Amino acid sequence: MKMIDELLNFLGDFTASFQGKEIKVSGILRKQERNIVLECRATPDTRFLFTSLDEFQVYGTVAGTKVTLLECYVSNAKLIGVDYDDGKFILTPFEIVVGRSTKEQLTATRITASIKELNWMFSTRALKRNVSFSKENPSVLDYTFPNPIIAQDADGKIRIERSISISNENEAYSFQVIPYIEFSFNSPVLISDAVCKVASVRNLFSFFSDYYLPLGELNFTDQKENDVDDCELHQNYEEEISIPNKPFL
Repeated sequence: MKMIDELLNFLGDFTASFQGKEIKVSGILRKQERNIVLECRATPDTRFLFTSLDEFQVYGTVAGTKVTLLECYVSNAKLIGVDYDDGKFILTPFEIVVGRSTKEQLTATRITASIKELNWMFSTRALKRNVSFSKENPSVLDYTFPNPIIAQDADGKIRIERSISISNENEAYSFQVIPYIEFSFNSPVLISDAVCKVASVRNLFSFFSDYYLPLGELNFTDQKENDVDDCELHQNYEEEISIPNKPFL
């Protein structure tokens, strides 16, 4: 599945759903300051119809990838260098789902938040350098397999764990430890409720850190019978948080 940044500046086909009606438009996902918006092209009558709505859902495909734009509204903002006399207008969504295209309410059976600042919480290292590196012992780094933190409540199970990200550019290898919070729900919940669940844990860790933590990168699993989609959830209007990069209390 492509990430949201890989879908920018590509023309896509979209459908807007509201009041039992569906209107098809073409549009391009573009970056506008810190948000991602949909630049659309439509007739004056269609544009007027959009401006009369409060919030609506838009779904479609971009570069062969399914996307759903949640809680959209027509923005008065304009992109630099774009002529708006030819039927173009801007739709600004509150959230964008990459991996599913639907007019229905989205639900989640599992949601994860990757919050790299949680590395300051753990006292043990997830990676250990191999000081006896040799032909017989070729591993440079050893993963220590730290025990996850697992708890359960009435809604499901929470798991806090660390994983490893490895990148390679021209034989320059980079290893990054990525902590994440995972909620597995007993039954599907609305996306908004799943995000609130993660945010509540983030707020608890903010108390222990003595500074506010960002929500991080969000992904969720939307399961419909035997159809399982792993989706990215991009949030516009993200908080701009200054992190002091110091251990938790």
